[in-house]
Amino acid sequence: LHEVGIQEQMLSGSEDLNGMIPLQHTACTVIKVHGDYQQANLRNTEAELSEYDPEWLSLIRRVLAEYGLFTVGWSGASDRALRNEIEMAADKRYGYFLGIHGTPAEEIRPLLEERKATLVSVTNANEFFDELTGTLKEIAHRPTRPLKTAAIVGTTKRLLSQGRAKIE
Repeated sequence: LHEVGIQEQMLSGSEDLNGMIPLQHTACTVIKVHGDYQQANLRNTEAELSEYDPEWLSLIRRVLAEYGLFTVGWSGASDRALRNEIEMAADKRYGYFLGIHGTPAEEIRPLLEERKATLVSVTNANEFFDELTGTLKEIAHRPTRPLKTAAIVGTTKRLLSQGRAKIE
């Protein structure tokens, strides 16, 4: 994030919530749901992942209700607390996207089926985020109405000139 000039707000536990900038006023907030090894607040065991502090849980519920969720590398297998929150989230306004390498764990099947989470296949994080960045840039440049033939040709030429291996 720093390399591309984005100053993020980093949250990794309820101790970070005092004095945090409101989510809607930051360019980027990274929420390390399971803590951060540098702050010695990692949650790893099934017991640690079975429930969260009430303040932390409040933030997670707010994110689910107001922004949706995008995970990369989260199997969902042992994190019962987060799975439960996603399953119980009352508002389905925003999507849930689960970036997973390989076959999804059986524990997240209800999220995929009942909560209509979208499964996103991830080979590795760097490749995935590079592709996601390119896709988001393309979406940002697209008009809101369907493209005319001339615009499609122009978009194709632009993509080809960028040297992308795959064209969407």
